Amino acid sequence: MVKLKLHLDADTSQKSLHKALLDRRHDVTRTPNDWMPLDASDEVQLKGLTEFQADLSYNFETGKDISDLCIEVMGYKSNVTKLRRYQLLAVPEVWFWEEGKISIYCLQDGDYVEMQGSLGLPDLDIEHLEQCLLMDSQLDAMLTFSDRYKIKA
Repeated sequence: MVKLKLHLDADTSQKSLHKALLDRRHDVTRTPNDWMPLDASDEVQLKGLTEFQADLSYNFETGKDISDLCIEVMGYKSNVTKLRRYQLLAVPEVWFWEEGKISIYCLQDGDYVEMQGSLGLPDLDIEHLEQCLLMDSQLDAMLTFSDRYKIKA
């Protein structure tokens, strides 16, 4: 099983973001809108579009600026808006936890596709994880999850 490492999206530099967007052939020319000054630099515009932080984010490998997996606990924001921001960062996988269910979106050919399971964690039983997350007792949830994957607590 892959060992997860916590990675904060706030660490992503503007230069690596700009390069990633260019590498993926995104148009990063200035396109001012009603909430941004007409003379705003490309850096200011990119920062405005992508400056946010996931509730949880993980890297499966070290030495990367962009997370492999971001998890959002949804409340009032639109999934579509959030996915667009992650798309600009080219985050490979995004999960939304909403009303007791996990929705998984994986980046394929530049667009997100809703999936039944995780590409980054293919052995993870998502339904079992949802059941554990809904348990009243955190200890019971941890023990149930650990037992399923034979993790030593």
